[in-house]
Amino acid sequence: MRAALIVAVLMTTTPVWAAEISTKASVSAATIFPDGATVTRNATFSAPEGRHTLVLTGVPVGFDTNSLRASGEGDGAFSIISVEQRAADPAAVEAQFRSEAQKIQTAIERLEDQKAQAEIQIAAADRQLAFIDATIKAARVSGATEGAAPTAQDWVTLWTQSNASAAQALAIKQRAGVTIRGLDRQIEQLYARSPDARPRSVPVTIAVEIEADAPVKGAVEVKHFTRSASWGPVYDARLDTEDGKLALVRRAAIQQRTGEPWSDVALTLSTARPTGGTAAPMPRGKMARLVPERPILPPAPSPMATMVAPALEMMESVMADEADLSGARLQRKAAVTVSAAIRTQGEALVYDIPSKADIPGSGVIRQVLVGEESFDGTVELRATPSQDKTAYLYATFENGEGLVLPGEVSLTRDGLYIGKGRLPLIAAGEEGAIPFGALETVKIGYRIVEQKSQDSFAAAEETERRRYILTAENTGDKPRRVVLRDSVPISDTDEVEVKLVGDVPTAENVDDITGRISWDIDLAAGAKEEIEFGYDVGYPLGRDLMLR
Repeated sequence: MRAALIVAVLMTTTPVWAAEISTKASVSAATIFPDGATVTRNATFSAPEGRHTLVLTGVPVGFDTNSLRASGEGDGAFSIISVEQRAADPAAVEAQFRSEAQKIQTAIERLEDQKAQAEIQIAAADRQLAFIDATIKAARVSGATEGAAPTAQDWVTLWTQSNASAAQALAIKQRAGVTIRGLDRQIEQLYARSPDARPRSVPVTIAVEIEADAPVKGAVEVKHFTRSASWGPVYDARLDTEDGKLALVRRAAIQQRTGEPWSDVALTLSTARPTGGTAAPMPRGKMARLVPERPILPPAPSPMATMVAPALEMMESVMADEADLSGARLQRKAAVTVSAAIRTQGEALVYDIPSKADIPGSGVIRQVLVGEESFDGTVELRATPSQDKTAYLYATFENGEGLVLPGEVSLTRDGLYIGKGRLPLIAAGEEGAIPFGALETVKIGYRIVEQKSQDSFAAAEETERRRYILTAENTGDKPRRVVLRDSVPISDTDEVEVKLVGDVPTAENVDDITGRISWDIDLAAGAKEEIEFGYDVGYPLGRDLMLR
């Protein structure tokens, strides 16, 4: 009686014993950065009154445990006490590994048995064909030795029956061979799926401790950061040179290498870099000291390096030219482009992808559409004759409100794919320029007219003189705007004076680079223009000039 009373008191005064509740934690959303991702997992549970531990399974290793955060909601009140990562039980992992391996091995053995049956059928068919051959030979030998050769009708009957039997045997061999090839492929696939054929991934669990004053059904949301994911912008640029229309298609190349596939997840792309520096560096110490007195010889002038125009890489698979579909096109409807919602989060841009996506965990790059914009561009040709006698076509445009991030761009001009390039960072409202390859109908020329040194003893000065002629010839049937570029030396001392002579440049310090100059030329069809320019560099007599 006393023991029963003690048990009754304990049951009325102590809370429900804590229990571990296992539940699957699948990825529901991810915010991906250029060098990492914040992954959101959701798991549902049903728990009685008391303190319990929700064990979220199916979590790969490799995330930042300090980034673990948990929240939740339910049909009743409950508290989240703690959240932590737990290592999986090695014995359980090994048991699961062996169980999967055994299942695959059993399937392979079953297929091997079926393959053996097919090989038996082939062997039986071979014996049947050998028997037919032996029967015909025996009939021929018997007629020759015994003098009772088979009649013509006997030979017809024997041949007809032999043919039918041989055809049946050959058909059996053919069907069995097809069966064996199919079985071999299945066996090969099973070997590839075997745990022994791939590295073991040791799963972990996330433990969320909760406490409830009453039974509750709810869901917990766990977020953590991983470095095993990234995204980068890629673009398609399409230019119509007739009207200058420029279409820029934005895509995001996403990959994650967690080993866990993300299925039907909501994606958000951010330009923030959580793995970058978070504090300014300390300034370095500086020293001032005298240089020992000795003659300092300037470095010998080096010849101007010849720069080769960047060659555009060709894509592995060439995009097909757009065909004129005429009447068929009238019956077809173009797909509607769904763009991502762009917003700001602090100083970062955030793209909310409108549709959910599947991202494999093997590191395979998956591209998702971000959006498409159209611009009224200006088409012009640019050339640097001293470096490359080729005119390259550019489309300049004024960017809208969206930031264009640096990334690879596939270029299509007048419906023809011409290669790849790379876009720089183009801020909102800033002018951008996209190169679309060489245009052969405009010929560029470069000639050195004068290159000499002269002394002036009266002025105690020496002068280096340079004179050049740049040419642009339009051999096509359309007018073209051509921008010729060059540069003049930059002086970093009052003792060296640079004087520009000849045709006055349209612009100086182009692209905010000191010394870079350019001339804008409107070339009619069949027209040719020359630019004569040069410079004089004056410096003290008796000194050496480094000019490059």
